[in-house]
Formats: sequence, structure tokens, C-alpha cells
Amino acid sequence: MQEIVLNSDVDLAIMRKKERRIIMIIFKDNRPETVTSTFGNGYCARVLVDGSWGFASTTREDQLRDILKKARTLALHSRNYKHSKIELAPLAPSKGTWKSQRIVESSESAITELCELIGACQQRVLDQPSIVSSTINLNLITDSSMLCTSEGSFITQKEQRILGTISTVGREKGDMASYYTEFGGQYGSDMLSESSIEEKCMQCFRICQTLLHSPLPPSGKTEVVLDPTLVGFLVHEAVGHAAEADIALGGSCLLGKTGQRIAAESVTITDNPCYLGAPGSYGYDDEGVPARPTALLDRGVVSGFLHNRETSFYMGAEPHGNARAWNFSCEPVIRMSNTYLHPQDLTLEELIEDVHDGYLVSAGHMGGESDYNGEFTIGTGFCQKIEHGVLTEKKFKGPVITGNAFEVLHDITSIGNREVFEIRAATCGKTQPAFVGVGGPPVKTHVMFRGGG
Repeated sequence: MQEIVLNSDVDLAIMRKKERRIIMIIFKDNRPETVTSTFGNGYCARVLVDGSWGFASTTREDQLRDILKKARTLALHSRNYKHSKIELAPLAPSKGTWKSQRIVESSESAITELCELIGACQQRVLDQPSIVSSTINLNLITDSSMLCTSEGSFITQKEQRILGTISTVGREKGDMASYYTEFGGQYGSDMLSESSIEEKCMQCFRICQTLLHSPLPPSGKTEVVLDPTLVGFLVHEAVGHAAEADIALGGSCLLGKTGQRIAAESVTITDNPCYLGAPGSYGYDDEGVPARPTALLDRGVVSGFLHNRETSFYMGAEPHGNARAWNFSCEPVIRMSNTYLHPQDLTLEELIEDVHDGYLVSAGHMGGESDYNGEFTIGTGFCQKIEHGVLTEKKFKGPVITGNAFEVLHDITSIGNREVFEIRAATCGKTQPAFVGVGGPPVKTHVMFRGGG
């Protein structure tokens, strides 16, 4: 592959090989619904010719010269439809290897042990009062890749992620409730221990049981402490996407605002592909650019954007490795990695003490909608009343919260510390999926509830 690329007659050639192995285990009501191990691999060629890209892929190693030729032909055809030639930021060749710090064994015996563990943890949930159904979905995804370029880069990577979901349904005296949570990362076997999975299952049960007889909270604007998942959603959807250079150049709300304050001075937001163990971490992107952190907001001020080499050249920025492809058959696009709000120095108790009349709001999982101007709608999991700085026993079903993310970020008056900081796993769906991490510490701010009366 490397020899073919180095001898190519194009301005730039990038070839990638990618292998993906997925072990999927789904248990529903203590019965294994799915236990599968799948494997796929393939190759792609991406070439730049006279300021125009061409791309082709295959599953056959003996067709590498063919896809390079096809990509070159497509680039030559597409240049006739370009208003201007594509130019790239300069890049020194990289030679390196990167892999997740902890790799989980995926032998037949290891899968059997994992199934037994999941079944035992799920049965403990089903033995609890009022619980009528439980589903656990666990995925162990291992990606091995090789990349070489005509500029001289040669890179190998091995990324392994654990992604899981737990859902619980309860019923009592005609009332029904459900709760759903996600977990994941590159933390290896620590995430697959019996204590870790059981803790997540029992937490899901306890919240579901609480929701059975809980009402919705009143509608209206209210003071809140948002949990890390909700903070992560706002950071990812409103700031992160708007800071992707292709989105920004298309007219996002951050275009032209570099150096302007758009959030509270305490708000610093970073996209960091180098965060150890986090779901969205990697060593190099799919253009061969070494991964580096990017400060999107620095003390509330717009300070950076996420780039590929093309937008880096156009905006006069240095590429930090943000061009990612979901699989060998996909071209890389600008994506987030791990995007989070930086912690400050307050405990959760101190955040609550600062609320006179409000709620502690938790998501359970990242879900909702936001546009590139920051208008958002999020479904939450549950909330708990705060009165005069005290967290009461008054619990409510999760309201829908709405508003403008930048107003919410501007209204932040208190931010939690490192002890309550979390990065949660998610899959982002901008044109193609991508593994990402989202999060931060809890924050105190204001949002609009769309709940009960």
C-alpha cells in the first residue's frame, strides 16, 4: 500500500486500511437476545488532483491500484465543477503508532464470562419490586487502521471502545415509568467488572422506581443545577457543531466572532482527542494529522475552530487532527472528539447551596435537538426540588427543557469541580456516525421547563 501511494502521479494521495470487529451482547429480561461477533475490513484511496478531490474504496487488497486510478479519474472529472481550487495547509510527514491504553480480550471464554456477568446483574434488577422489564446492550468495538500518504506519512492505530445502554421499565398500581442510561469509553476491563455493571443497573432501577409515582414539575423559567450529561449536550450541540469549520463557513453563529465573548467568563470549552481513556480519543485523524486539543471558548471568548487541512488553509489556522471517517468507505469530515466544559472549584453540595428555589436536573442519556444558532430542546430523565439551598425529597419526572444554549452558558454563575466532572460516551451523526465524548461538571444556570401545569 505504501509503495503504491509513494509512486502515485497526483498532487496528494492518501490510502487507508481499516478493520472493525464488533462484539454485541443484548440481554432482555435475563434472556440473551443477541450475542454476535462481526468483522469487516476494506481499503480506500483519496487523491487531490489540480485542486479537486477524488475518492474510491474496495474490500479487496488486490484492487489498491484500481481504486487509486478511479479516485484520480473522479478528481479530474469533478474539477470542472469547482468554483475554486482546493488548497491544503502544509503538514510535516508523521510516522507513528497509537492504541487505546487498555485492550479487552475478546476470546470465546471471555465473551461467555461477560454474558454470565450481564445476566446475573440483570436478574438482580428484575428481582426488585415494580420492575417488569430490563434491557442491557453492550458493544465492544475494536478498530485497527493503517494510513499512508504520498507526503511520507505512515501511521497505524488500534482503538477499542466499550459502548453500552441500560433501560428499565417499572409498573405499579396502573402507573408506568422507564429510565434509560448510556455508558462507555476506552477504559478497558474496568468498565466490564461486576461491580461497575451492577452499580449502573441498580442506579437505573432506583431512578425508574422513583419516577413511577412522580409528577411533572411546573412549566416556566427556573434556576437549575444541570448534570454533566446535560452540560455535555449543550457544549456538543451548540458550541461544538458551530465550531466545526465547515459548519462555521456555512454560516453558523460563531462565524466572525473570534475574540468576542459569548458566554460567562467562567466558561472554557475544549475539544480534546488526547483525553486519556475518553470515548472520542485517538492519536491521528484520517488525513494523517496528529491529534491535538483545541480551545473553542476561552473564558467565554470564541478562540478556535475544528479543522481539516482544507479549512485550515482557508482560515489561516493550524490543523489539529479533526478530519475523521466512520469507516473505510467514508471520506473524512470535520468531527468533534471529546468536547467538554472545564471544571472549576465547587462541590455539588456547594452548587446546590447556592440555589434558593430550583431543581437538580439529570438526563440519563444524551438526547435532544439543537440548531447551529444554539436553540435547543432536550428531554431529561428526572429532577429533584431544591429549596433554600437544600436538596429536598420532592422528585419529578424529567421535563423537556428548551432555550438558547448561549443564553444558558452566559447565565452560568457556578461550576463544579474535578470530583464531579464526567465525560459520557455518545455517537454523533453528522453525515456519518462518529464516536465522541461529551461532558463537564454540573453547573448552575437558568433554563425553561416544558413540564406540567
